[in-house]
Amino acid sequence: MIKQPALVCLLVVTSLVSSIAEAASHDRILHKIEKTSSFAVRGNVHPMAQAGNDRGSVGRLFRMERMTMTFKPTDPQEADLNTLLKQQQDPASPNYHKWITPEEFADRFGISANDLTQIVDWLHAQGFTVDEVARNRRSVTFTGSAGQVETVFRTAIHEYAVDGKTFYANANDPYVPDAFANVVLGFRSLNNFHLKARARRTRVHDASPQFTSTVTGNHFLAPADFATIYNLNSLYANGLDGSGQRIAVMGQTNIDLTDIRAFRSASGLPPNDPEVVLVPGSSDPGTNNDDLGEADLDLEWSGAVARNAHLIYVNSNNGVFDSLQYAIDQNLAPVISISYGDCEKNFSGQDMNILGALGRQAVAQGITILTASGDTGAADCDYNARIATRGLAVDFPSSLPYVTGMGGSEFQDGAGSWSATNNATNGSALSYISERTWNDNTASGKLSAGGGGRSIYFSKPDWQTGTGVRLSPGSLRYSTRRRIRRRETSIPPCIGWRRSRLESSMTSRQGETRYRAAWEASIAAVAESSVTPQVPATIRLPAWVRSTLPI
Repeated sequence: MIKQPALVCLLVVTSLVSSIAEAASHDRILHKIEKTSSFAVRGNVHPMAQAGNDRGSVGRLFRMERMTMTFKPTDPQEADLNTLLKQQQDPASPNYHKWITPEEFADRFGISANDLTQIVDWLHAQGFTVDEVARNRRSVTFTGSAGQVETVFRTAIHEYAVDGKTFYANANDPYVPDAFANVVLGFRSLNNFHLKARARRTRVHDASPQFTSTVTGNHFLAPADFATIYNLNSLYANGLDGSGQRIAVMGQTNIDLTDIRAFRSASGLPPNDPEVVLVPGSSDPGTNNDDLGEADLDLEWSGAVARNAHLIYVNSNNGVFDSLQYAIDQNLAPVISISYGDCEKNFSGQDMNILGALGRQAVAQGITILTASGDTGAADCDYNARIATRGLAVDFPSSLPYVTGMGGSEFQDGAGSWSATNNATNGSALSYISERTWNDNTASGKLSAGGGGRSIYFSKPDWQTGTGVRLSPGSLRYSTRRRIRRRETSIPPCIGWRRSRLESSMTSRQGETRYRAAWEASIAAVAESSVTPQVPATIRLPAWVRSTLPI
């Protein structure tokens, strides 16, 4: 009688070990690799690579860097990963919050070492330069010419003109050797349709913080105001300021550190330059003014809230998804910020599969990814438009079930919200200020509102179902889709400084960048408090925002 529980326990453990062993990687490339690629990997043509946009071949010598071949898990591996992700979030499970490393992920959910070696050797034999073999054994990244891609993968690389800009992309689905058919999931970066920066210039509202530019008349919210409004000063007083935490910001442009330094100096913050990481194998992306403001805001406000966190700016000429892939695979930080996005309709289903797999790996490793939910309300495909014409749409990657999509709101401030003067760090807020959903469609004359809606690709995850979770209106299909609901905080008229040593170059920008950056920094501060349990993390949130957060 006494030994029976031990026997039951042994049987359970044996069953668990057997299940993991069954799911673990085994060789799947069992046949000789033929010389000609004959298996079509469907769903790898970008939606914008259309005949009407086609301007012909880019030429065989055109250089294509950091293309990525991704690999699919077996059904047992996928089932094992699903089980692990649930256990990691279940307080009753022995795996609760036991995150795994990229190598542990590879051993359980990647392809076998033998299969990986065969694919890498094959790419070398075709003349490609292998830039990166992922630690997770889920992808290989390589560089070559358009001619090599056309010969090896049987797809031409063409130039496409879209919205006045020129891009390159594969004209048809790529092919791989039939021996790889059971291994290859898809390709990333056979095109350079990069994501769009979401920060935007905007008008200034009448109800505003008191810090006012004498040159432009614009009003600004300082980091000291954010700390007062959301009660972060109690954390700072207890030494919880992001020390020992890491935040990785995804980028696709070079940055000017003088911008970051000027912002911190004007805000009364100590020096804290971000670490800049150029993804190996990426050429220098240079400075893109369309992206620079986005990168500046993200770094400035992450560092403004988690004042002493170690910021890592991950940069790639191949776009922010390349930066994201590298950051997750290298396990660079427990909090990742990505400010960029585009409407779901501008991605292929295979894009969703590949990036969804990355998101699942991030969750297994204990990484929180925060994204912007879009700036055009429920019409995400109509960016910078005055009237919506492309239907309801949500922003990707915020529609991924494995990220937190964040939107914006506006202060409902009054005469007693702000001090008549600024303190030494330009703060003037007196206390918490009530908020409302950000919607400036009428005032701005174009679509300007927090994004949200339902995904066309992703079903509702189990954490968006259950008792107390509101169902979406309409049909069953509507109610079972992944819903992107804004986690909101204030995005007042002007958010920060750019090159603030010179007041004339202060920039008024609006969107969801600073909100997301500020709250990812708050998450880092709360993470720090988890190792100091005697100090409660008392960040102040509006009640209706608190109701959307997991308990």
